[in-house]
Amino acid sequence: QAKHPERVPWGWRQELQAWGALARLSWIAALAVIRYGLRGGKKIDAYDAYFTFLQRLALRVGFLRGKLVGGLG
Repeated sequence: QAKHPERVPWGWRQELQAWGALARLSWIAALAVIRYGLRGGKKIDAYDAYFTFLQRLALRVGFLRGKLVGGLG
């Protein structure tokens, strides 16, 4: 995005939406783990929600680092 902003339009609204989606994923992951812990949910659902959250968190942190430190170039 930093190298070719015209190809990947991204503004503060999209950034807020992405962080909001991450917050929702954290809630979904927490609920899946709680359900599993109370024996009402499946282990795979808890793992899937947790690792999806971690993946998206890493993506957001990577984008943030790119904005603060600079892009690849």
